[in-house]
Amino acid sequence: QQTTQSDAFLNQWTNPSGADATVHLGLDAQNEAAGCLACHSGNAGPVGAGATDFTVFAIGVDLTNDHPVGVDLPVSGGGTDFNAPTAISSGIRWFDDDGDNRPDTDEIRFYDSGGGPRVECGSCHDPHGVSPTGFGGTINASFLRVSNQNSEVCLTCHIK
Repeated sequence: QQTTQSDAFLNQWTNPSGADATVHLGLDAQNEAAGCLACHSGNAGPVGAGATDFTVFAIGVDLTNDHPVGVDLPVSGGGTDFNAPTAISSGIRWFDDDGDNRPDTDEIRFYDSGGGPRVECGSCHDPHGVSPTGFGGTINASFLRVSNQNSEVCLTCHIK
């Protein structure tokens, strides 16, 4: 088990495919939310993952009070209402708050699965609630990548 985040560990990560794809789900260009909904619906979950009851974590299907997902990253810069991500790498853009040139668990990000960067569930939520200090740290029960005190999540991207 990985106990700390490091460039060496993060640089070796690739999303699995084939029979092992249920271990960690990557984005799907046709349905980006499918990976999240595989666990977060009332009747599904990865086969053999050890959990049998996902209802505690089920967010349901009514997301009308939440930020939309599958939304293209808007144009940012002067005269717009959006901040531009500060870092770009293959398939991802993010706000590199600590300047380490990697998307840490506590940094808002946008995923590009082929059609340009988009807001997805994982943009603002770490799907596993892992502490920015790595495994063994405090689990973030809200799964938010940053605190929403004083609307910090919203103001990462939106200029208000």
